Amino acid sequence: MNRLRNIVLFIVSSFLFGAIPDWVDDPGSYQFQATISSGIVLHNGNQIGDEGDILAAFDSNGNVRGVGTQLIDVPGPYAGSPVFEIQVRSNADDEILSFKFYDASEDIVYPLVEDYAFIINDIVGGIDNPEVFNTKFINLSFDNITSTSFDIRYESTTDFLGFQFDVDGALIESVFGGIGSDLGYIIQNSTSAVLGFSIQNQPISAGSGILLSINYTQIANELITIDNVVLPELASLGTILNNAPISFTGPNPFNYNQSTQQAFYYFNSVTLNGQELDSLDWVGVFKGDLCVGARQWNVEECGQGICDVPAMGNDGQDDTVGYMSFGDEPSFKIYDQSENMVYNAIPSQNNQWVPNGTFSIDQLSYLAGCSDVSACNYDENVTDNDGSCTYAADDDFDCDGNCTAGEDCEGVCGGSAVEDECGECGGDNSSCFDCAGVPNGDAEDLGCGC
Repeated sequence: MNRLRNIVLFIVSSFLFGAIPDWVDDPGSYQFQATISSGIVLHNGNQIGDEGDILAAFDSNGNVRGVGTQLIDVPGPYAGSPVFEIQVRSNADDEILSFKFYDASEDIVYPLVEDYAFIINDIVGGIDNPEVFNTKFINLSFDNITSTSFDIRYESTTDFLGFQFDVDGALIESVFGGIGSDLGYIIQNSTSAVLGFSIQNQPISAGSGILLSINYTQIANELITIDNVVLPELASLGTILNNAPISFTGPNPFNYNQSTQQAFYYFNSVTLNGQELDSLDWVGVFKGDLCVGARQWNVEECGQGICDVPAMGNDGQDDTVGYMSFGDEPSFKIYDQSENMVYNAIPSQNNQWVPNGTFSIDQLSYLAGCSDVSACNYDENVTDNDGSCTYAADDDFDCDGNCTAGEDCEGVCGGSAVEDECGECGGDNSSCFDCAGVPNGDAEDLGCGC
């Protein structure tokens, strides 16, 4: 499963959470104005804007230099899109103005990447070519997770200078590499926190890459979480940060205790949605909701490419209470590290646990799809019905749309129309009566009566 790990920490610059900003325009305090006649705001490449949102301009001292109006029913290619018009003000040409955007639905203020060098009576943007503004944001995500290390990736629309964050659920052993190292940053760490700064005030440029890598030891049964993030560059904007934590359950979410009572389940093949597991994925064995054994599924390290997963039993010690007992039937789960997801897997045969038992099983699999035998797309190999079943239009048709109920004389599948005695579809037997009233009779009126 070589799918990218992308659990995102969304860090956003904001003045204040939970309060609408009191941005008030002051036209009388400035001699000149310019007009952004049409502007749109993009966040991570997606256009944003809704009722209650505000676009505003500011000088270097934070004074409001214009508050925008959201245009309604704009014609042209941006019809139906949130488009803003704003009058910006100054007393001189070339003054640099910056912009901020208040997203009412999220109650967040975004500083915007673009600024504007004021020109008296300037008109910027238009209905067909609006001025484009982009929010300043930084995404952090985990990548390349192994049992001993992981990378922290960054994606940023703005330069930032230095970083600091806490790590919960793991003990940091060391930090190394990444853009910070490349730029000569001083990077310090304790067992639970990381700090990076540049003596030369060298910013990390907008873009994406590996911020740094961390060697760690996971704390049993805990999520690994990055939180309490501090980015001085964003803080210097006079803003605070939304430190929503990111986390992953670790490369082994199947934490368990060792026991002197063990059994081993060997699988010739383990698949997730038809694909063999990646070497960083895991297989766990469970008794109910309790993990009693697990193995990272790197078949290159297993004898003849066939790996086993241990299943620990209750040996009387406190830390194995609830573990396997004679005759228990275990269940199995697959951990896909690239998606940070755990799936209930089904073995091709079931074997009750016994101490020192070894069991050879052909297949362990998870396959999402349709498991309803009455559905058109039924798959006997599906282990998890994902709601994708499709069915024939009604009982009169098969899955290919062929009529199974038979057609009536009008060609209607399952219809009730029949031919009358005169051979007319849906007729009333009147079209073929002779003069004596006999259907298909041969009596004729020759001019003197029938």
